[in-house]
Amino acid sequence: VHLLQKLVAGTSHKPVDPFEYCWDDEETFDFNQEGVIYLMHIPKTAACSLKYDLMSAAGAGKIFSQESCYSFGERCHASAVLTMLRNPRSHVLSQYYQCSTSIDWPVPKSMRTVPERFDDYVHGWAKWREAGNVSGHLDFWSNDPFTCYRPISMQVSRYTCSDIFEYPEYLNVTQAVNNMMM
Repeated sequence: VHLLQKLVAGTSHKPVDPFEYCWDDEETFDFNQEGVIYLMHIPKTAACSLKYDLMSAAGAGKIFSQESCYSFGERCHASAVLTMLRNPRSHVLSQYYQCSTSIDWPVPKSMRTVPERFDDYVHGWAKWREAGNVSGHLDFWSNDPFTCYRPISMQVSRYTCSDIFEYPEYLNVTQAVNNMMM
């Protein structure tokens, strides 16, 4: 509660440089200190902005942010796990725009296979899912039809996974909700 009060009082609306604030290096972060907060970064949910604002309330060295699974918080003995969630439909749309138009997406524009229309992207994934092709290891370069995020409930996936690039055949929504309530 005190952290949230400090956060609201000190919220800044400066632009966030994601490469400076978003992700931390597991090798150099001090996990032995008390009060470490693990910020589970789910892409395209405003976690970078949240971390930027949290740093003023909790201190920059107390928040470890990484695109990883909920279980990482237990492995690093974090005192709390935070994340940002988003309406699933707008989340998928944002993923699509990131992959199709962003200059900082890791797949070069010349190699991207994202359809020009969002409807084609969603329908393409639906067909891929119906064919049983969405489980397994995600590799943007070889086994992903659209060189993009898999829009198969990334939020549920991150709350239940042990590896962000491994997608199970079925998502365990009950486990995800239970983890959110912890």
